[in-house]
Amino acid sequence: MTQGKTYEIFISHGWSNDEEYNRLIAELDSVPDFKWNNHSDIKFDPNLDPVSDVGFYALRKELEEQIRGAGCVVFISIARSWTRRWIQHELQIAEGQSKPIVGIKPEIDARRPQWEYLESTANAMVEWDIGAIVAAVKRCSL
Repeated sequence: MTQGKTYEIFISHGWSNDEEYNRLIAELDSVPDFKWNNHSDIKFDPNLDPVSDVGFYALRKELEEQIRGAGCVVFISIARSWTRRWIQHELQIAEGQSKPIVGIKPEIDARRPQWEYLESTANAMVEWDIGAIVAAVKRCSL
C-alpha cells in the first residue's frame, strides 16, 4: 500500500484563534485519505506587544518561518479590522516566498480591499466547501 502525499498548509489567521480557523481545521481533519500538516501556529509570547517594533518584527519573523515550511497558503476570507494588518503581511510573505495561494470566498458578501487583492493574486478562489478547498490545495500545492 502506497502512502499518499502529506500536504503542508499554512492557514492565514491574523494571530487569532477564531471560529472560521477552527472550523477549517476540523473540516480538513475530517476528510478521509487527506493527510496534512498545519504550519500555522497561532501561539506567541503573550509578553510581546504586536504593536511595538520589537513585537511586530518578532511576529513577522515567526510568520515567515511558518509560511516557509508550507507548500500552500490558505486564506479564509473573513474581514475583521483587527486582523487586517496581519493578513496583509501574510499575503506579502506568501507572495515573496512564491507560495501558492488558495482563497476561500466569504460566505456573506463582505467586500474589502484585502479580499479583492486576494482574488487578484490567488492561484485558486473557492467557495467554502471542503471538497473544493481540498481539491484546490491538491492542485496548487508545491
